[in-house]
Amino acid sequence: MAAVQWHWGPNHPVGMALHDRMCSVYIRARKYEKALEFHNLSLDLAMVALGKNHIVTAGYLTKAGILQVQLQMTDAAIKSLNEALHIYATLSAAPTLLAEVHAYLAEAYDARGDPDAAVGHAQKARRLREKAVGQMDPRSVASCLQVATLLNKPYAGYSGVLTPAIRAAYRETISCYEKAFRYIKTHTVAHRPQQLWGVQVRVSQAGSSGAGSVQALSSAASSVGGGGGASAVLARSSSSCGGASGLQLRRVGSTLSLPVGEGWPSFAPARAQPVAGPAIAPPFAPMPPLPRNMLHRLTRQIVALKLQLLDAPRHRELLRTLRRAALARAGGSGADDGDDDDEGGGSGAGMPLPLPPAPPRDKALYREVIVKMAAVSPSIYLDGLMARIDDEDESALHELAVAIEL
Repeated sequence: MAAVQWHWGPNHPVGMALHDRMCSVYIRARKYEKALEFHNLSLDLAMVALGKNHIVTAGYLTKAGILQVQLQMTDAAIKSLNEALHIYATLSAAPTLLAEVHAYLAEAYDARGDPDAAVGHAQKARRLREKAVGQMDPRSVASCLQVATLLNKPYAGYSGVLTPAIRAAYRETISCYEKAFRYIKTHTVAHRPQQLWGVQVRVSQAGSSGAGSVQALSSAASSVGGGGGASAVLARSSSSCGGASGLQLRRVGSTLSLPVGEGWPSFAPARAQPVAGPAIAPPFAPMPPLPRNMLHRLTRQIVALKLQLLDAPRHRELLRTLRRAALARAGGSGADDGDDDDEGGGSGAGMPLPLPPAPPRDKALYREVIVKMAAVSPSIYLDGLMARIDDEDESALHELAVAIEL
């Protein structure tokens, strides 16, 4: 920094990147107070060197909001993020940049305890990303998971009456989970199959492009740290900010320069190079690597929500009976836990319901249910099961019992 100030003065944009690198180091060390201190130096330089209404300044305001959320400075975070959003909108910035600010605003409002505002910003981020990059992009998947988490958060452990608002939230949550389910299912590669209850499921192989897709998912955090994502770029035409794998000097003409990437500018005075904006480093990247059991977890959540939304009294009585049987087989008391009494479904009086026989402990049956769920989706599979049950298909009772037991 002393060398930069001696050569180019105290307000040169290179100083932004140097302070930002120190900020990233402190972020990785989880010392967020020091990280914010160095980041504010970068932000102050951006304000002086570039002005407030600049796309790089908006990127620094976005990162300031991210750090302030981490430090539980929610009001300051919301202010910083709203300022960044206003600058991006004024400059007609890329929709992906607007989407990321909305996503971080959702986190800030959630931390402040405003679920309606949090869900609203998360939904805006999801719509912007799906329109800009499609539903099968890791950023869109991240938004779907964020929307589902925020929608379901107020009703965690809820067992009362399902109002129309709660039903709408559950349906939207299922829709978001289904999109994430399809993404993970389609981007499974041969060397890392997804598992559902110990059963390896390979529904489709993406071939040579599949490996690249999974790499994009698992390395999204590092690519955002290289000037993509929330990082704003002084020259939008720069595609070189996506990142050097290591910091290596290269010779440009008769001078040495650092590769543009990971938030570094080029130090070569021989030619103009774009100055990258803030480097968003983990854990703030928008798409962290998904856990290996994500397909399993999504299946459990989708099935649980779909069973909550059963309307027909006969279906609810059947669900209650199968749950008691599953508890008995698992060594529980088998008593009715009352989870399905929330809408007065009653006992299905006037609708005689034969108790299904206990499903055989046949591994092939369990495997068949798991593979069927993965082949389409848990939601579509359960809809088909209920239709078969209405048609008096006894095998559907066995499959539903297995699904509930799992």
